[in-house]
Amino acid sequence: MDRAERGWGLPASDGLRAALTRTLGALGPGDRLVVLGLDGVGIGGVELRRTSAGIVEGAALPPGPHEPSPEVTAALDRAGAVHLVRCDGSPAAATALDRLLSHRGDAETVDAPGADVVAEVRAAIADEPLRYLHELVTVQVAPDGRLSLGTQPLFAQDTVRGLAVPISVRIAPGNPDGTAFALVCQVETRLRLVSVQRLRLPPGDHELMVELRGPGRVRILGAAERPEPDHRPWEEICGTLPPVLAEPRPAHLVCAIEDGPGSPARISRVRDLVAETLAEGAGRDVRVSLVRYGPHTRDPRSADPGAEVLLWEGGPRDALDALRDLAGKGPADLGYHRCAQVECALTLVRAHARRGLPPTALLVAGDRPAHPDRTAPHERFVCPRRTDWQPLIRAFEAEGTRLGALVGAAPRQAEPFWRTLGRDVLATTDTADMRAVGRSLGVLEDGPRRVPFPIVVTAPE
Repeated sequence: MDRAERGWGLPASDGLRAALTRTLGALGPGDRLVVLGLDGVGIGGVELRRTSAGIVEGAALPPGPHEPSPEVTAALDRAGAVHLVRCDGSPAAATALDRLLSHRGDAETVDAPGADVVAEVRAAIADEPLRYLHELVTVQVAPDGRLSLGTQPLFAQDTVRGLAVPISVRIAPGNPDGTAFALVCQVETRLRLVSVQRLRLPPGDHELMVELRGPGRVRILGAAERPEPDHRPWEEICGTLPPVLAEPRPAHLVCAIEDGPGSPARISRVRDLVAETLAEGAGRDVRVSLVRYGPHTRDPRSADPGAEVLLWEGGPRDALDALRDLAGKGPADLGYHRCAQVECALTLVRAHARRGLPPTALLVAGDRPAHPDRTAPHERFVCPRRTDWQPLIRAFEAEGTRLGALVGAAPRQAEPFWRTLGRDVLATTDTADMRAVGRSLGVLEDGPRRVPFPIVVTAPE
């Protein structure tokens, strides 16, 4: 077979890039193209396929010697079109060309000395004009707050790479996984997913640029962090979309911690809860107050220490620092073993709650119940201030404060006091699921409420 029969001697204007552009342009959905480079070292190349979204995807074929490997042979059998690119004039490349042409006599041959076949293929794909309109998946907010998925046009049909367009997006709070920037195109009446990138942006409005890098490929500019591919299943991404966009309400978590034997475990569990609010509270006003209390003194000659406010309406990070300091001091002495000054801690919380943000949740972590306000049949030592804890609990309930208790005993074995105080959640210190505790107290979301895509607010009609 001579050079003319093989198709050598193509005009310069119809070299490798022109041949690739011409064949890619004729490649329909599901069609495959194999491009093999031949030189003195061996055979290597790529197998290309056009998807239903009009995007050309490729997979490298394993390089090998001049005898076609089983993978190359299988790719040749699947392909609708084949390009054989002779990259040098070595006898080995000529022998490989003869063998490949004996298998695929309809292959188009191209003489391209020194060509990087893979790089040429990538460039030809990137230079293709778009076959379909490319759009960005967005979340639309109706005037009544209902959410729905929509799209924002980015690049029209026949656009080529290099064009950049501005977009104005709003990022909802509470999405530590990042926001999905998903590219789709409409083929006939169906949307086809093209690519998904994940970008971590702070909540609020952002002005970004989207640059077309080729069909199905965009680069997002203007963010502090670089986007990364998002490999989560599409159903998982869309499944976090809530039906309504509710503005996050401020939360004020008050934790009263009994200081004494067992307090290291109590401090650790409260720290777990505060850390959860910090992880989930991006964009939400979460405030934390901490109160330490212990036993009343039974010695009339000694001053009663009383409960102590360690932090009031601080941020979660401030609370974590205060809890670390409290843990570093070590537990206080046991003191009176039957009761602790819970009632005085509740009084202190009530006094501070008169200013600032009222508590939305109160968690008491302890083992000993409150003192009675007067001598009871089973208890001879009463609160020195004659404080009754029951009106305090009723006042919190009347204000809508959620109440929880973290105790050493199992909930069924806890004393009636703890069952009353733990109206919304009663958990055991050693085994409590603090995320579940936080959800019961309303300081953590009941379930996924993350808006996974950038928001576009629709104007009222």
